[in-house]
Amino acid sequence: MEIRQYHADDEKQLVALWNEVLWADKICLEFFREKLLLEPNIIDDGIFIAEESGKMAGAVIAWTRTTAQPWGFEGVSEEQKDTGFMLPLLIAPEHKNSGLGKELLEKSEKYLIALGKKYFSVCEYNPLFFLNGLDKESYPELHNFYLKNQYRQNRISYSMRIDLHKYVIPEDTRQIEKKLLTENITFSVCKPELFLAARKFLAKEFPRWLNNFIYKVQKIDTSSEIMLALRGAEAVGFCQYNYYGQQERVGPFGVSESLRGKKVGHVMVAKLCERMTEKGFQSAYFSSCVEGVKNFYGRNGFKVYKEKTIFTKEVSA
Repeated sequence: MEIRQYHADDEKQLVALWNEVLWADKICLEFFREKLLLEPNIIDDGIFIAEESGKMAGAVIAWTRTTAQPWGFEGVSEEQKDTGFMLPLLIAPEHKNSGLGKELLEKSEKYLIALGKKYFSVCEYNPLFFLNGLDKESYPELHNFYLKNQYRQNRISYSMRIDLHKYVIPEDTRQIEKKLLTENITFSVCKPELFLAARKFLAKEFPRWLNNFIYKVQKIDTSSEIMLALRGAEAVGFCQYNYYGQQERVGPFGVSESLRGKKVGHVMVAKLCERMTEKGFQSAYFSSCVEGVKNFYGRNGFKVYKEKTIFTKEVSA
């Protein structure tokens, strides 16, 4: 068994191994290139391959933040300057319980320690990442492997979805919308004349979403996929679907802090779901939310379909 660094011609075997191990989170070769190989912080020095007789037996991907972040994320690099990141271990079924997983894990940990990192994080990396947590139900053995190797469950990330087949906005939500109208709060898709209002809202309330908003309106005119809450001409809420090309994926959602608790977000999400049905969508989902907001989405008809763990570990002194 040889453990070595990644070579350019490993990509097909690595994607095949990924899909065998992480069968509930499959990717294609193009996705692997876009999300991993073209991620500026991931370099081949941190990708370790275990190979036996020319066949890939295991792999692990580790990296650190070295490049500037998109608009709104400038502070993330400072917050996580001592953290090294990893994706879940990929061990071929025939090599389970052979000690290979522990050997690869230790290899990646030593790599990150040599770069001065004091903490390891598995499956948490922003922005634009796609695997934000390890689904315990789908991967119980891998989940237990991290616990046995002194990783702790930092938090739970919930994936939720809603069936839009026959979706209509509930009558009580319509009544809330009418009440909000008496307070000059309305809802509209983000037409070009509202771009500035949307940008001002995001810059003030949710600066980390600015990059996504600018990407969306520059890449293709998909502004009709954004739903705004407005108080007069001022944007006070934002939500969207088609997140970076994942058409049924909704989010982010957010409302001005001063209006939270008035159910502006509740109506806005319902209006977005209605808009999606008008475009022919049969379902909607989002990839991640924390415990504190899960109930909000539940009240809007979303149901949990994945409960994922973010693992962390502190380097021993």
